[in-house]
Amino acid sequence: MTAPPWDDKIWAAIIAVVTAVVLVVGHYSLVQNFSTIMVALFTLITVINLVMLQNNATWAVGMEDIVTGLSFRATAGIATALAAFGIIGVGASELVVYPYWCLEKGYARFTGKRDQSEA
Repeated sequence: MTAPPWDDKIWAAIIAVVTAVVLVVGHYSLVQNFSTIMVALFTLITVINLVMLQNNATWAVGMEDIVTGLSFRATAGIATALAAFGIIGVGASELVVYPYWCLEKGYARFTGKRDQSEA
């Protein structure tokens, strides 16, 4: 039996360190802009995948599928998904709103180079 790969943990550590360095250096807008770009790319890729699915009759999405998808049907799976999303805070808007909230609350007030002042 082979050992499980470690590449996911290595990449997670690399990204965490790079993000921490960017934040410590004071280039928070870079992280915010990159998050916005990632959300936009995710949305674009989702739309492209939908268009590409139309080439195969088995996987094509028709109007009936769209109507069914937009109709509300309460199932046990929905309750579980909503509970999970609520716990982990999934949402693209949070990528934009949370940094704004942090700045408005003044959490970034003491960032930057140390000036040895009382503040």
